[in-house]
Amino acid sequence: MKSGQTTVLLASRPAIKSLVWELWSIRITTRTISTYLARRGFTPQKPAKQAYAQRSKEVQHWLDNTYPFIKARARLHNAEVFWGDKTGVRNQCQHAQGFAPKGNTPVVKANAKRLSVNMISAIMNQGKIWFMVYQETMTAKVLIRFVKR
Repeated sequence: MKSGQTTVLLASRPAIKSLVWELWSIRITTRTISTYLARRGFTPQKPAKQAYAQRSKEVQHWLDNTYPFIKARARLHNAEVFWGDKTGVRNQCQHAQGFAPKGNTPVVKANAKRLSVNMISAIMNQGKIWFMVYQETMTAKVLIRFVKR
């Protein structure tokens, strides 16, 4: 969790509407719920995702025991420790969404030619970074080519 973040319960307007009815038998419109929430400083937001299956104890053990061992071994062998990642970028939007009358699927004009690029990178705690851009699928051969570079 990032510094300054607070864990909050994500409640939708229909859920609040249902709760108000259940607790006080008052019918309230969705628009009124929006107004009340806005007056109290609530805004519609996309929730941050957090893995619910995270194994916190194992992560802490790795941080406290395994990583210091790796760091010490690297120092002993005059080596450097890098954190690696790979990502892909495409020219087509994956998350477009909107509203249309039922039965009339909206059409979005898109570039017919798909372009995609992949990148693998490695960074040190001190900020030293290496990266490689490639078009093929990530394979062991691609990883080896990156490490050799």
